[in-house]
Amino acid sequence: MNYANLICKHFSIPNNEIIIRSIKLKQKFSYYEFIEAIINFGSTASIELNLQIPKRTISRAFERLRNFGIPKLVGGNQTYKFFLLFNINFKECFSCDNIKSLDNFSIDNYNSTGYNSLCKNCAAIKHNIYYENNKDVYNQKTTKRQRNLDRALTKEEIDFIFK
Repeated sequence: MNYANLICKHFSIPNNEIIIRSIKLKQKFSYYEFIEAIINFGSTASIELNLQIPKRTISRAFERLRNFGIPKLVGGNQTYKFFLLFNINFKECFSCDNIKSLDNFSIDNYNSTGYNSLCKNCAAIKHNIYYENNKDVYNQKTTKRQRNLDRALTKEEIDFIFK
């Protein structure tokens, strides 16, 4: 899937317009290519390393993106990659590193994003591994629960309590 194209459409960013011109390296990058680099490399340090673009040039490119409603990030764990993907209802799984729709993530009210960091498939695999390694604990809990059900109150005891 072409996430950079979806992001450009969402923020009304012109795809072909040049955002970075490096005379020294004889490189040109359009908004589309720059957003694609953000998604592929994740951080400004990785973009700088992989594309051989100076850090100041990358900063200027981010300043130009602010004209389209992309805010300056202020601390926390948020990255531009996360912000851009989340705005088009996508997220990267922490375990498999695949970018998936938010529908593939469970709701997690304790997470600042509101979604679990693992996709549903990875969470299920993680749970199954945990279950296999801790079957005895699960069996003890089941046995205890069944004993408690056997000690259920009789009808007379329930009537006595609710008189």
